[in-house]
Amino acid sequence: MPLLGCTHHFDSIAFCGGCAKGAFQIGAWAALEDLGLTRSIRTVSGTSIGGLNAVLFALGDLNRAKEIWNSVREDTAFTGFGNKGKSLFSRGGLRRILNHLDLQKLKYCGIDVYCNIHDTQTDQVVSKRINDLSKEEQIDVLLATSAMPGFYEPVKIDGHFYHDGGWTKLGNMPIESLYKVGCRNILLLSLDENFGYNKTNSLKISDIRQLCKDAELFVISPLEPLDDSISKDVLPDLDFSQRAIQAKMITGYVDAKKELIGEDIYMMKNDYVKINACIRTKMTNMFSRGREIEQFIKTTNFSWYHWEVKPLIQIPGAFTDIFTLRGWRVQQSNIFKDFYRFLNPDSICKAYTWNPNDIINALDNYEAALKLMNK
Repeated sequence: MPLLGCTHHFDSIAFCGGCAKGAFQIGAWAALEDLGLTRSIRTVSGTSIGGLNAVLFALGDLNRAKEIWNSVREDTAFTGFGNKGKSLFSRGGLRRILNHLDLQKLKYCGIDVYCNIHDTQTDQVVSKRINDLSKEEQIDVLLATSAMPGFYEPVKIDGHFYHDGGWTKLGNMPIESLYKVGCRNILLLSLDENFGYNKTNSLKISDIRQLCKDAELFVISPLEPLDDSISKDVLPDLDFSQRAIQAKMITGYVDAKKELIGEDIYMMKNDYVKINACIRTKMTNMFSRGREIEQFIKTTNFSWYHWEVKPLIQIPGAFTDIFTLRGWRVQQSNIFKDFYRFLNPDSICKAYTWNPNDIINALDNYEAALKLMNK
């Protein structure tokens, strides 16, 4: 049973991809363990590094998973050179890790494991259930799901060549396989707000909700971008230094606790990056249609003022969008940092506040009210 004060219940977890940023998911897993939220999980899915994390979760040894991540280095992920003209690196480092895992335990662990891989010939994402495969077949799928194009060779499976499923729009958000087997309380562990490797192949959570209309989706993602590489010459996705891995694990634990039970492990006062990320995450989880935002505005009473006037003067750079959905925008003033406003699709300011914490509190109260009404 979940700990007192935590009302969430999940039947499945989707582990998104993101290379080195996957350490965040191990920290989030630790938070789930603390809150007693892992016992009801019966199905997991993953893409890229999320595939490995899904397997580690199914094997059920959090300490072993931490050991593996703490042992990973740049030369583990990027070992030697690949075949000339086909890839930059070989897969020796990951294969060594997989060889030391008791993958055949997946046959009787009680958790179904799916991995997204991309068929290079049909240009389709395939979700493979790996529990009953042989160990070598399991390793092939895990190598395929993490085979970033250009970095690694695609992997041949049953006559087709596969690489990283996360390099497609839906592939990096491995929810579809969970939904198809009947999961309806899905936790999505994302590694960025775009749910993809870049903006061109990203989806919003509202898009996924349209595909899984009768499912409850809960998202845990970094409350601020995981871009604090220890070495500024290394991309955060590729920073496997021990300090960077530890930092991402801690962030995953802290942010998951914040999202699941509202536990403030750090103070957010005047930290607008975290404030904005918190507002964005809460609104992403709660709203999928513009009229839901409008209803939220109408029911709040935290110093909201209605200003049904379209701004006559648009000053470039005066505001930054914090959250967007179907033409609705939440904006922060770049001049007066505590000033936030809600604009409808016609750019009419429907509400504003001089205290961003009012927005967070109002969202919490509105979510609690919705839960009471739906009981």
